[in-house]
Amino acid sequence: MNTIKLYVDNLTPDEKVGSTDKPNTIAYNNKVMLSAGLLDEFTDALQDDIAAYIKGIGRYVCITTVSLNDHKYNMMFGDFHNNRETASKVKSNLDDVNTKVLFMQEVNEVSKNYDIQKDSVKLIKGTPPFTNNL
Repeated sequence: MNTIKLYVDNLTPDEKVGSTDKPNTIAYNNKVMLSAGLLDEFTDALQDDIAAYIKGIGRYVCITTVSLNDHKYNMMFGDFHNNRETASKVKSNLDDVNTKVLFMQEVNEVSKNYDIQKDSVKLIKGTPPFTNNL
């Protein structure tokens, strides 16, 4: 299996958490994930002016949010395997009960398949190629 490369602006040294708020980077990552079959469906949560999707991607849980009023975007990847404390902190920052449940379902699903999927996705700190063609 080829490793899927996804791009972020911020990446922890242990590569367990990465994020970006750049629309072109988010669009590029979505295109790559869709092309690779990693996003077979979007599980959307809509509350007030925030649209979000949460999906297990390789060893990461990806949370993407869009503020509909402010046009702000954010994509965060977290590796919560063997780190329930951090997963609980992220969960506590989510507003909607259904979103919290969905998040923990994705954390559990990723953990269940961790050994099989851990090398399928790599986060790269930097600008993705070809973002001007999106």
